[in-house]
Amino acid sequence: VMNQWQVPGLAVAIVKDGKVVLAKGYGVREVGKPVQVDGGTIFDIGSNTKAFTAAALGTLVATRKLYWDARVVDYVKPFQMSSAYVTQSITLRDLLTHRSGYCDPGMWYTSDDSNVIARLRDQQPEYGFRAEFCYNNILYLTASRFIPAVTGETWNRYIAEHVFAPLGMDHTVTTAAEVAAANDVAVPHGLLDGKVVAIRPYWAHNMDIMSPVGGINSSADDMSHWMLMLLANGQYEGKTVLDSAIVREME
Repeated sequence: VMNQWQVPGLAVAIVKDGKVVLAKGYGVREVGKPVQVDGGTIFDIGSNTKAFTAAALGTLVATRKLYWDARVVDYVKPFQMSSAYVTQSITLRDLLTHRSGYCDPGMWYTSDDSNVIARLRDQQPEYGFRAEFCYNNILYLTASRFIPAVTGETWNRYIAEHVFAPLGMDHTVTTAAEVAAANDVAVPHGLLDGKVVAIRPYWAHNMDIMSPVGGINSSADDMSHWMLMLLANGQYEGKTVLDSAIVREME
């Protein structure tokens, strides 16, 4: 796989029958340098982050502080889309299932989060409301704003307290500063003239605004805890991290 994908290093975790049977690194963290990847090496998990955001929201649903069918306009203010009907009707469930009719606009690279959400009003839909699946990062960012609206806590703090901590994900982080300060981090790579080279680290960019969408950085060791919990219907080491009904909704 490393040869096929042309990556200098990767980490793998395998769980079976409620136990971690393998959490191991292969190759190096940076091409041309000898430091090996191990089970604790941090990688950006990309859009796997979205499942964590859904889980964090699910903890609020399980305690009846929030409902999947809560209207966005009642929690995220100001919120406006080009269609007045969609603006008033769209729910948290719609955001999480990518059925708004609006596809990802790719406008978030150089904006702050409030500006990104405000600019949704300028986008035109590609499909009818709830008619088609169409992936949208910005609407997942919007979904994450339910957390401070309900709890008064930031997404970063809430997910650390209610997901990472009970799962013992002690080396999982959500900000560029935390990644930059970590000791065991895989460096990003790209192809330059057909050769794999290290490229500018993503944590050198201000990407924190999109942390709830794709900014969790974790390791094979930590991610194995997450996997064990999901396979055990929300249980981890004898405690309930996610209500089983929430796990079924996430499936």
